[in-house]
Amino acid sequence: MMRAVSLHHQAPAQRRDERSPAQREWRDDRLREARGILADVAHHPESLVLLACGVIETHSDDRVERIGAYVLADLLQSEREVRP
Repeated sequence: MMRAVSLHHQAPAQRRDERSPAQREWRDDRLREARGILADVAHHPESLVLLACGVIETHSDDRVERIGAYVLADLLQSEREVRP
């Protein structure tokens, strides 16, 4: 079953520029953590991997990265539905 998530989300350039330094730092820190988790998926629990995928889908400016996170999360979710 496919998850209903929009892959077209990307904040307009002017909105990104309006973020405070603290907001940009928070976002960058969360993305860095999420990317680290996805870089080492085998050593993290599935729930944490799914959370990291959600962070990237929501906060990344890179459309390809968002799609990759979406595909991985969808794969993990579909495996969860198949398990007894």
